[in-house]
Amino acid sequence: MDRMTEIYYMDFYGDLLTEHQQKILGLVIMEDYSLAEVAEHLGITRQGVHDGVQRGLAKLQWFEDHLGLYRKYRLQQDNLLKIKELLQEEEIHKLKNYKQILAVLEDMME
Repeated sequence: MDRMTEIYYMDFYGDLLTEHQQKILGLVIMEDYSLAEVAEHLGITRQGVHDGVQRGLAKLQWFEDHLGLYRKYRLQQDNLLKIKELLQEEEIHKLKNYKQILAVLEDMME
């Protein structure tokens, strides 16, 4: 799993993790702490941090496998981008409210 996917998974599913897993993954993924820094900060072993990261990431992947919120989000974003591109390619720019339509699409993509 790449770093951006980990961040999105934390955004979507982080609240479903245990408090301990949230702390560990929050520091490692969101704050970019090293395992040693997290271990010192939380007063646990580096191996404990490593195990917590692995369990937490596995749990995040389990949530995605079963709920698919990130996949649905990506699909929605891709479809909105396609709509925007189609609107820009066609002569639809001649519509009176073309700029409003694009503004709404851009808002939806944020």
